[in-house]
Amino acid sequence: NDKRAFAGYGFLTRSFKNAKFSPSIDIGYIYLSGDKTSTPDKDEGWDPVFGRWPWISELLLYYYFYDGEIAKFTNYNAWRTSLNLLFSKNTSLAISYNYLRANEPSATGKERGHLPTLILRRKFTQNISSHFWFEYFVPGDYYSPGRKNCTFVRWEISMRF
Repeated sequence: NDKRAFAGYGFLTRSFKNAKFSPSIDIGYIYLSGDKTSTPDKDEGWDPVFGRWPWISELLLYYYFYDGEIAKFTNYNAWRTSLNLLFSKNTSLAISYNYLRANEPSATGKERGHLPTLILRRKFTQNISSHFWFEYFVPGDYYSPGRKNCTFVRWEISMRF
């Protein structure tokens, strides 16, 4: 097959280090090309090869199984905005909202859905840290009708030796 895929992303960040909780705001856009059904002799779908990790979402890694493969982020574009707060040098909070779309439609549409996330991190000592991770995915019309909303929650404590 003739492979002609591409991807890119760009983010702007504004930090307010002198304000209470040192907030920073990010806004950005992500684009991963999708394979066009009108060109069966070409493969335009982005293949992340070595990049199949939870870059934006733990939950979407598994939800994209419905596209044919776990963690294969392809045919994807997203607007992302996030607010990051630093409560102390050891405690931070990141709240994000992602509006997800497909570049090439499925049989039912192009809207992949909405994904708000929340990540609370706490470092207790040099060797003990924790995080609380929450995601809530509302699928769009890209997926077959009847897909239910999904929740991902993880609380983790890590110890280094």
